Amino acid sequence: MADSENSRTLSPIATGNLISLTERFLEEMAAGQGVSCTADVDHALTKWIAWWEAHREYARLCSVQQQLESELFRMAESPRVEVRVPNQVSPVIAETLEEIDAWLEGEAFAELREHAKTELAARRHAWDSADHVIGYSRAKAAEDIAAAREQRLAEELWGASTGSVALATAKLHCIIQIGEPTPDSDEFPWPQIRSVLVDLLMTSAPNIFATSRN
Repeated sequence: MADSENSRTLSPIATGNLISLTERFLEEMAAGQGVSCTADVDHALTKWIAWWEAHREYARLCSVQQQLESELFRMAESPRVEVRVPNQVSPVIAETLEEIDAWLEGEAFAELREHAKTELAARRHAWDSADHVIGYSRAKAAEDIAAAREQRLAEELWGASTGSVALATAKLHCIIQIGEPTPDSDEFPWPQIRSVLVDLLMTSAPNIFATSRN
């Protein structure tokens, strides 16, 4: 009965503020507050800090890229064309000259082929011109670099080994942030992973949930 009551009490925290509480706990640990850390744990938390900063930077660049992509689509049509292929009910989409050649092969379709290529070239020019103005491709390249860095630092964190609650907490936080498909997903194994994270926080900082309600 006590376990049931405890589960109901923690539910709003686990589904709402768990991540922010975990971040606060780990940041305080990394800053040397609360329970003292061994050198190995300090090193592991340094890895978490490095990944967490990279994750936030990747999220920021992802948001910038998405905004610029939306702006780009408002400024120019997508660089692709519909190709009417004989004996097919619906047109096909071509994004390259090679695709146009493949769909409209032979002398019989020379005029259609050249028309499609001209239209594609015009759309590509308009797209590239708009891209140059707003900087979408530059933002996408920066996002890709940030994503690779975040993934590399996450793997370094997951590969660390200290046998500490702090490191286990840091790894679970990283896994949730990267892998959970939606916030507070109720699909297996995300509620179960969050439950383990709650247990770890209660072990290391039993007052953290009470403090969060004040």
